[in-house]
Amino acid sequence: MALLAEAFGGPGGLTPHELRVRLLASARDDFFTPDATVELADGFNKPYSVIYGHGFLDIEAALKPIGGVGLPTPNGAQIDVNAPILMTGSGLGDAVEVSLAATNLAVKDALSAGFVMPGTALTSGARPGSQAGALLAKALRSNLTANRTAAPAALSDPFAAFTGPVLALSAPDGTTSAAVLMPQGDGALGFTLTRALTDGPTKVELGLKLARDNGGLLSLGGEEGAAMASVALGVTQDLGNGAFMAVSGEMGLTDLGGDTALGDSSSARFDAVKLTAGQSDIFSKGDRLSVGVGMPIAIASGETVVDLPVSRAGLAADFEAVALDLAPDNRQLDLEVTYQTALADGVEMQLSLIHSDNFGNRAGETDTAGALAFAFRF
Repeated sequence: MALLAEAFGGPGGLTPHELRVRLLASARDDFFTPDATVELADGFNKPYSVIYGHGFLDIEAALKPIGGVGLPTPNGAQIDVNAPILMTGSGLGDAVEVSLAATNLAVKDALSAGFVMPGTALTSGARPGSQAGALLAKALRSNLTANRTAAPAALSDPFAAFTGPVLALSAPDGTTSAAVLMPQGDGALGFTLTRALTDGPTKVELGLKLARDNGGLLSLGGEEGAAMASVALGVTQDLGNGAFMAVSGEMGLTDLGGDTALGDSSSARFDAVKLTAGQSDIFSKGDRLSVGVGMPIAIASGETVVDLPVSRAGLAADFEAVALDLAPDNRQLDLEVTYQTALADGVEMQLSLIHSDNFGNRAGETDTAGALAFAFRF
């Protein structure tokens, strides 16, 4: 009892009755078949045996949280925190985890005993898998011949951050094009309209896009897809002799998937940028080699404030406004190489390689992937 009293003790510690309840609630009961259960606390039932009682006492278990762990809220409710409640998308990277790194929270278990939980336990950031599968899927869903022979355009891949199939449409004069991100059952969908503002060696394009992700890109809570609205500008320069350079930038706003269990998520600004250079007719007539460097879509600026029961050493826990910076400090940086060629009549090949630093907008993470796709036309 003295050990328990010291662990939970002090002016706000447990009473002797509460200590006895914890010992009974945490007793080992896996070696007998229960005859019945008894409610030791509101909503907490403990099995017992007429022969073995509640089981063997387990002092270590009594010192740990029993049952579910809840986070008190300012309105007197309690949120279950046995699992992370802020399932942030890859566009937020490790930003929320960094914001909560220095915060300790006062939580309660099923028997209303107080514990301290690190703030980072509230969140779990998306950790994307290798990009190899996405590279291959995108290549196989594309018309490789059209990709290789079409005039380069800075805004030719408006849904690069998504993995679903895209339906592209173009006006006969080529000045206006549209693309639809087809729904695949995961909630992601989108529409973009692109207009060429100039013609000739220097091509300037303006694009408008409306989209919703599947919860894994720009969502803060992860339960609902984040709505996105953006404008993109692209410039493609024909350098002559099959060489070209293209630069594109995108900027927009997102609702971060709406409210979370901790309150209103407000909104944030996201952006993306990419520079590509390429050359045709390098190893064979009609082939194309391109190299690109860029930062994919991620939160560029945004903040939300949540009221949390903060625990500070030597002081009683109190609700404090904790600011969560939603923009990652370390943006993902991609280096891409793509080689396209016709191996024979009706046989196309595309080799795609990519290396990413700060992969998933998480400091120090890297990913290197590649895909080799063939298309046969009969």
